[in-house]
Amino acid sequence: MLPVTHAIAAGATAGPPRLPERIRVRTPDGDTQDVGVDDYLKGVVPAEMPFSWPMEALKAQAVAARTYVAAYVAQSGDVCSSSTCQVWDPGKRNPRTDAAVDATSRELLTYQGGMIWAYYASTCGGQTAATALPYCQSVRCWNDRAPLDLSTEAAASAFWAADVRPAAFCGASPWFRWSWSRQRDGLTQVLDAVLGFVGGVSPRYASGSLGSLVELAVVTRGPSGKATKLRIADDDGAWNVTGDLSIRSMLRPSPAAPALRSANVVLALTADGLTGRGGGSGHGQGMCQWGARGMAQAGRDYRAILSHYFSGVELVRV
Repeated sequence: MLPVTHAIAAGATAGPPRLPERIRVRTPDGDTQDVGVDDYLKGVVPAEMPFSWPMEALKAQAVAARTYVAAYVAQSGDVCSSSTCQVWDPGKRNPRTDAAVDATSRELLTYQGGMIWAYYASTCGGQTAATALPYCQSVRCWNDRAPLDLSTEAAASAFWAADVRPAAFCGASPWFRWSWSRQRDGLTQVLDAVLGFVGGVSPRYASGSLGSLVELAVVTRGPSGKATKLRIADDDGAWNVTGDLSIRSMLRPSPAAPALRSANVVLALTADGLTGRGGGSGHGQGMCQWGARGMAQAGRDYRAILSHYFSGVELVRV
């Protein structure tokens, strides 16, 4: 799963398509390794997608990973080996993922002649999220890719919180739908601990300021149903939280726990606490990896998978 702020700030494309022969990789210990591009990708694909998945899904992952690192290196000169960029773990190399890299050798995705930022995430939950990038728009994770407008609370609830699961290529994902609840005491403890250190909180929060919680609700959503603004209020004031990771951080089960899997969430605050239902895992933008698996199982090749999740793109060999 990739972060998204780096690329959007840089513009729609990352310049004309070009693929470096070697890539400098920054490791967590501060060291760097200089590796050939194919060797690098053969350490990325099995780290980002199970090697046992259908070959066409692995090929789609190989092209997305190659395109992403080509764009990243063109802008930054090197790339990290963690999920902050994309995971590189040469210890996971496997003959099947090696074959997927070889079968798509030197293939990149472009948009109007420029390399794209080929985002991908684990599970979109049935519909991907839109970005400001023209080729990375919201699409249904199903045969008809035309997206639904899930920007209203009623529409989002019907899609993300209904007992009937919508049909989707990523429906087999363990994170396609999920639910959770928090007791009030624990909820207030988490909110007080997290509000002071995450970004996107307005006005600025001082530790201990939150009194008796009277509101915790999604107040705005994007067209795909993703929460884009969360409102937290007590009897004396209110705080708005914006930004995907900040919103997900506010809804974690404890101050030390990971952020919520996705901002595709519907909330209900009661006298007892908070309940939430939602779907997906990750930022949900670009290629849905579990959706790629489902499309491959349905007989689609990697070109069809990539053109489903990325709008108006062309696959080129450089």
